[in-house]
Amino acid sequence: MSVAVLSESRLRFISAHHKPEYDDKYEVENAIGAYLVRFVGGCGIKCVSNTRCLSYFYNHLTGMCILHSDSFTHTVMSSSAKGWKFYLSQERFISECSLGGGTCDKLDSCDGAHSTGGCSYSSNAVCCFDKSYGRDGVWPGYYVHYGVQYSWSMSIQFDRNSITGGGSDSVGTFTIDGSLNPLSKDINFVKAYTSHNVSYTGQVTADVCTMYGQYTVGSTTGAFNMTICT
Repeated sequence: MSVAVLSESRLRFISAHHKPEYDDKYEVENAIGAYLVRFVGGCGIKCVSNTRCLSYFYNHLTGMCILHSDSFTHTVMSSSAKGWKFYLSQERFISECSLGGGTCDKLDSCDGAHSTGGCSYSSNAVCCFDKSYGRDGVWPGYYVHYGVQYSWSMSIQFDRNSITGGGSDSVGTFTIDGSLNPLSKDINFVKAYTSHNVSYTGQVTADVCTMYGQYTVGSTTGAFNMTICT
């Protein structure tokens, strides 16, 4: 039996294994939940919504659903009645992290960029990306100032979640320093001249070829866009 459930952070495929040797048996003692549901998939959804649930009993005659934190590998079921079936929960997850190109891992094992989101189902705390994530080099593009589009470029280096670099334009020489979230693709950096700073917020595309967004200097804002891929 499989049921697909779309939650806020992930698409979850609920797969439960029916154990026919336990048909017409059930257990109420030490249950972590009991519900009336219309179908066995509803019982599976109740189980997957409870982080303690490892197994459940469902009676197709009455609609009764009983959740347990026990896999009943060594526990003897004490009750019997017609219509009961026993299921072991066997969940498979497609996480936001894997859809974004990362893998769930521990922070101290991640050599590349990472995000604390996307792995809420896993004991591994961060969504980790390959250490080569990002495209170092000169990023040409444009910015818009008071409705006029100006060409520009800057050298950018990616190092885990940090971005650094610099360049020069008609205003003067500048450095940049900021951060990138590889899962949400949010990017933030500050371009620092000797006289003032300009703040940039935006996003990179999934292939990390283009970044775009808004800049702010004082009370002035405008759009920017840069593309390294040709």
